[in-house]
Parts: sequence; structure tokens; C-alpha cells
Amino acid sequence: MLFDARLASWSRSRALGRGLAPSDANAKFLSLLAKVFIPQQTIDDWLSTDEVEVHGDVLIFQEDGRRLRLVGASRFLRIAGGPAASDSRALVGRVKDEAAMASLGAEVYMDSVLLGDIAYDVASGFMATPIDPRKDGGEPLRATLKTVAFRSHKTVSSSPLSAVRRG
Repeated sequence: MLFDARLASWSRSRALGRGLAPSDANAKFLSLLAKVFIPQQTIDDWLSTDEVEVHGDVLIFQEDGRRLRLVGASRFLRIAGGPAASDSRALVGRVKDEAAMASLGAEVYMDSVLLGDIAYDVASGFMATPIDPRKDGGEPLRATLKTVAFRSHKTVSSSPLSAVRRG
């Protein structure tokens, strides 16, 4: 799982700077682990090994019952056939859900997104958010994702799972 410790540190210090109690600041900090992008292929792998169940837009981990709400999303990997310097909207490396892409006027086709004159290669999947952040999110969610990724023979360091960056 990718997680930028600098962003976490900044967010936690910002929460403390806003006068939040340490427990509230910790909750804010752990909320960074709350949204995670899960590629469609990873969910397919988990389903085939009975690691998870999907009921409508809810993914349930068999091991501990954690529940995540799924929203269709894409992770922008690179500009198709062009240098990253032409990424004027700074989308490469970011995750956008379907509503955000529609508001940008993006056209999605399979593993590509066309935004104006720029085509992006994307990984299709879902933005997953804990249904109950205190019960289903935070560090226990990270541990569950790590365990399931390990059991499904994916190393966490190269796993396409990634915390969703804000912005």
C-alpha cells in the first residue's frame, strides 16, 4: 500500500494546529487511511479466492467483516503517448471518482480517459471508503488490506492499492 508519511504528518499537525484534541487529531490522521483505491483486477482476485464478498456497492472482508463502500474511480497512471510535462491538470498519480471526472468533462473508455486534447492511461477500479470509519477504517483497515494482499500472493510494496491523495 502506498502511503505518504509526509502528507500524514502535515495533516496531523494541521489538525492539532486547529485546536483539535489529540484524539480528534488522531481520528483526522487515521482518516487518511480511510480512502483507498482498489483496482478492479485486485477485487476480481479477492473474489476468486473468497477473501471478500460484494453486495451492491459494499465490499465485505470475510476475515473480519470490515465493510467498505465502493465508488467507481480511475487512477491516472500516465499521459498516453506524451510527456508528463503536458499534464497541465496534474492528474497523473491521482484518483478521481466518476462524479469528479464527469464534472471535469472527461470521457472514460476502458483503460483510458480523454480530457480535452489529452488522453490518459488509467487503472479502472474503485475508491473504497469505510462505512463506519471508527470500526472499519484506520490502522485496522490497513492491516486487513496487507493481510489479504499477502494471502492473494501480492506484495504490498508493489500492490496497486494506494491511499487516495487529497486534492
